[in-house]
Amino acid sequence: MVKSKTFIKAFIVGAIEMNNRMGGEALYDWLWAIGERLGELEGGGIEGKRRGDLHYDPICPLKAQLETEHYFDIIPKEGDSYFMCPMSSGADKPACGDIVCVMHYAYRRRRGELAGKKVFHLMARSHLTEDPIFNEDAIKAAGKTKKDIEELVQESACIFAYR
Repeated sequence: MVKSKTFIKAFIVGAIEMNNRMGGEALYDWLWAIGERLGELEGGGIEGKRRGDLHYDPICPLKAQLETEHYFDIIPKEGDSYFMCPMSSGADKPACGDIVCVMHYAYRRRRGELAGKKVFHLMARSHLTEDPIFNEDAIKAAGKTKKDIEELVQESACIFAYR
């Protein structure tokens, strides 16, 4: 009999194998493609709770389903960052706290595009350390400062802006 979490474990193992066989860039591209396709299937839309002109998720909806923090002991680490997080930043990149940030941002971004909006991922909370990871380029491109988003940091897994 298949246990309820088998598919989720298969996805995580698949991500690890993708990284091990093809490298972190291939994994990033694969997760991005999955997120975009899921966004297209879902259609245009705006996500998250809203406070002023910012949106946020109090908890990461994908983290809750995937439980990736339980797999960090078998996920290889490159320097100070885990393989699933991009090494370079940019206004068009996710603030990457975990493997699911790549996929979730691509999903959110595609849904936003289909709704006529540009999406900036300003902050994500590391699922491993619980530290906030800021995307300085996205914060600036959204016309914000770290001070503008500080109020939401403690109650958020993820902060983003639509323009």
